[in-house]
Amino acid sequence: EWWSGQQTVTIPLPLTSRLDAASCVGALVPYLRLFHRRHATYEDFHIRNAHRHDRLLNPSRQLDEYCRLRGIDPGSGAGRAALRYYLAAEVRAEGHDHHTAISYFETALRLAPTADGYMNLALSYEAIGEFTRCVECNYRALAIAPDSPYILANLGTSLFRIGKFEDAMRFHERAVELAPTELYVLGLLGATLEYVGSEINRHASGTAYLERAVVVYDRALEQRPDDDFLLAERGLVLIKLYDFRRALRSLEKAVAINPHNGPAWRRLVTAYVMTQRNADALRSLDVLEKLGLLNEELKTTRGMLTRKAL
Repeated sequence: EWWSGQQTVTIPLPLTSRLDAASCVGALVPYLRLFHRRHATYEDFHIRNAHRHDRLLNPSRQLDEYCRLRGIDPGSGAGRAALRYYLAAEVRAEGHDHHTAISYFETALRLAPTADGYMNLALSYEAIGEFTRCVECNYRALAIAPDSPYILANLGTSLFRIGKFEDAMRFHERAVELAPTELYVLGLLGATLEYVGSEINRHASGTAYLERAVVVYDRALEQRPDDDFLLAERGLVLIKLYDFRRALRSLEKAVAINPHNGPAWRRLVTAYVMTQRNADALRSLDVLEKLGLLNEELKTTRGMLTRKAL
């Protein structure tokens, strides 16, 4: 469980360290979107104003702020009509009825095309696995708001999902340039660098990608130094770089913060074995057994370490 600032949520993490492209980013995206503004523009000002007008029983002014939040002209009749479809689409998307949400978003976009609308339409296409359509919608959103780090980050993620890794990194890096302290964009760039670096790690360029991923995770941890998820991801990259001592520091801090972080415990086993700390590896395997995460591969590892200890 992680505290998002508004609600406590449980994020399911993959039980295997062998991640493909979709699951690599897929593991991070739900977590990082806790910190991601739903809209292409900074929403806090308009949200606060809308809530203030709600308290003052001024529904007309409240609708104006919701229009501005979505980049809609509040004085336009078509814009007001579009707002109804946008709101209905967002409710459907939150309820995981993405096919209906897509229909409503497309109707709203015909009435009043906005970057916000295309971005949210892209998210619904992503949710049903239509990644090519997702890319198209994100490009349309970017044409309207070329300097939105959230659109750039979403476009990078959708390009990653269809295997265009270099393009994905380019957009993620641009997003970080525009929002250098935003956890959402830093985390997605780190995940992309980590995956690409792992895929080509037999070459010197692969190591360079992984080293850049560590730098990006360090920047994200400056914003949230006690985030066990980011610490575990950083530890994984350091293991791939064979920097086991730094990996241990990161992973040990992760499990100290959250003793139920299964991926961090599994990575600790690897780092302990590689640094010949077999007793610590066995203790970590005992924790994994208590958490119900001891798979056949880890049982084999425990048997090997137990025999060595005799």
